Amino acid sequence: MIYRNVELFNVEEIRETSDKTGIFLSRFPSEVTETLKSGGAVAAKCCAGCEIRFVSGASIIWLTMEAVISDVKLDIYCGEHQYKTVNIEAGKKNTIELRQYDVFSNIDEDILLDKNTRYGHNVWRVCVSSPDSRVIFYDVAGLDGIVRPPMQSECNAIRWLAYGSSITYGIAAQSAFNSYIQHAAKLMKAEVMNKGMAGSCRCEKSIADYIKNTTWDILTLELGVNMFTIKTKEFKKRAEYLINSVYTANIDKKIFVITPFMSFYSLGNDKDMLDKFADYTRILKEAVAAINSENLILINGDDILDSISYLDADLLHPSSYGHVRMGENLAKLILQYLEK
Repeated sequence: MIYRNVELFNVEEIRETSDKTGIFLSRFPSEVTETLKSGGAVAAKCCAGCEIRFVSGASIIWLTMEAVISDVKLDIYCGEHQYKTVNIEAGKKNTIELRQYDVFSNIDEDILLDKNTRYGHNVWRVCVSSPDSRVIFYDVAGLDGIVRPPMQSECNAIRWLAYGSSITYGIAAQSAFNSYIQHAAKLMKAEVMNKGMAGSCRCEKSIADYIKNTTWDILTLELGVNMFTIKTKEFKKRAEYLINSVYTANIDKKIFVITPFMSFYSLGNDKDMLDKFADYTRILKEAVAAINSENLILINGDDILDSISYLDADLLHPSSYGHVRMGENLAKLILQYLEK
């Protein structure tokens, strides 16, 4: 989405502040958010994974934003290169000063743009990183140069939509931009639209219809862990609708269905929970097999999170190191299908 002089990535909808001087960023449109139950609506309004992107030759750039409810961390990049991390305070405008390092001018462009580079170093990427984050964007301006959105040639990446639980959202990673999907995206030369729903990945019809009508090149669906509290029959109904509807609307694109990751649900001695975990895994395998398409691929969660040592102390969410290893494993699994 282009807004004034910036690109808003992974932002589906904006809403003006009451004084019309700023905009709230949202990963989902309001017509989807309004259909979700309370927990889902809250998760959908959190905007970790959203980016504000722009290019400027100005020697000094000022970015003004505000955190809503609680302070928010921003990871700021010059293309692929991390610039700094800043905290913006809740309840007031925060103006951040940016100055690009002169060192880039001494490096040949063909070296800076190697085969693994997705973004030119001149593309500023202001990334919302705190899990519980709502922000207002006001303005970005340059001292002695224009500020503009990046051109397509300056952002060369596969567009990946990732739907899933808090694990996909990036809970327990150092930041949303150190989650397993972000590590995988870097290795795949992709940019990921993070549609993770912390505690609320419940495969609602409105979510399925939104995903099937959204523009993306590849899709991952990490399903199951947030639905162990519902009846198996209901999970089957929702999961099959999601998988069938997004596939039917996008038969020429690669869709990867990920079975539940190992966790205390699958590692404990609760027979009922072990049976449900096995049932959910079987349902996803059967849903993919029933369609029988080379573009719809099942990935076993145990092939991504393949060691209990990658889990945080809650034995549910991956640790920061676990996210790194999961990203490496997922990238290998996906790339073998993209390179055919």
